[in-house]
Amino acid sequence: GGDEFVVLVDDVPTRAALERAVDRIRESVMHELSVGEARVELRASVGGAWSGDDYSDAEEMVEAADRAMYEDKRRNAKTVADRPALERRPARRLSGAGPIVSSQTA
Repeated sequence: GGDEFVVLVDDVPTRAALERAVDRIRESVMHELSVGEARVELRASVGGAWSGDDYSDAEEMVEAADRAMYEDKRRNAKTVADRPALERRPARRLSGAGPIVSSQTA
C-alpha cells in the first residue's frame, strides 16, 4: 500500500504531452536506496486522465485517472486513462476504503 494524491497539470494540449508528464512524475519518484546491506527501490504507480477526453465533471476525471493508476500498478507500465476501455471496468468503493479501485477480470 501507499499514499495516493492528485496532481493537476496545466497546459497539456495532447494525450502524448500528458504521457510525458506522467513519465516525468514517475521518474522523479524512482530511487534506489541502501538500508543497511539491503537495497530498496522506491517507485510510483501513476495514472493520468486527459481533459480532452470530455469528462462530464471533475469526479469522473479523477475516477478515470485512479483506474489508470491501478492499471499502472498492475502492469508496472505507464498508463493514461483510455476512457472507453476503462469504462468497461466499473469503479467501485470497498467498504471502509477511501480510494476508488478498479474491478479486475481474469
